[in-house]
Amino acid sequence: MLRFKINVLAFIFILSFPLTVFGKSLSYYNYGTITASGAGTIKIKPSGSKLYVAVSIFDKSHKAAYKNLVKTISNIASRLKNNMPVKLIKTAQINISPNKIYSEHQWITNGYNASENLTIKINGNKNTDNAVLYLLKHKSVQITRIVPTVSDIERFKIKAVKLAYRHAVSKIKAVLKLIGIKSYVLKTVNIKSAALRIFPAQFMMPANTAIQAKKIYFPGKNKITANVFIKVGYKK
Repeated sequence: MLRFKINVLAFIFILSFPLTVFGKSLSYYNYGTITASGAGTIKIKPSGSKLYVAVSIFDKSHKAAYKNLVKTISNIASRLKNNMPVKLIKTAQINISPNKIYSEHQWITNGYNASENLTIKINGNKNTDNAVLYLLKHKSVQITRIVPTVSDIERFKIKAVKLAYRHAVSKIKAVLKLIGIKSYVLKTVNIKSAALRIFPAQFMMPANTAIQAKKIYFPGKNKITANVFIKVGYKK
């Protein structure tokens, strides 16, 4: 009889041990975390443009080529500044080099090329149209790139981050609703990016391009996209 009691007590002890461990596990899993990502995109209308322009002059001597280059750029700058709200005309690079041709089994210099690269900032898309049309009238001018610009860019970045945050929170709330949880505590917020994206890529427009349409400048689809990662804690 005593032996039976001991076996019963041992059996009860064995059963109680896993129950205790399981109870601790349940207590541990009463607390949990959820991590979600969100994306926010803001469409932006450009407020102006940055034109990258190359001016090239050919003449018989390097002095004449440089003199004509300076004169051409001065005329272009004056016209733009007097007729359009140009913010900046900046020289990026000036280059003068001999133009060589192969004749009678030898290389000879038949003149000199003088070139200068300019960066021109202009306010307004309509003004950009007018500037491009004007620049393309010059045989010596080549527009290599047009990049739309946006004023007060930080304001749009903040809007994109707010949208991304709301997107991430909506995911978290949807998950908590599925498991029957109504409240949560915000633990971390990580902003991965808030960058300006310009589409489509700009193309090269050489001098003497035949322009049929009145409007030739297309600012493209300008967007700012922000990505946010949020981690929250919850209790059952």
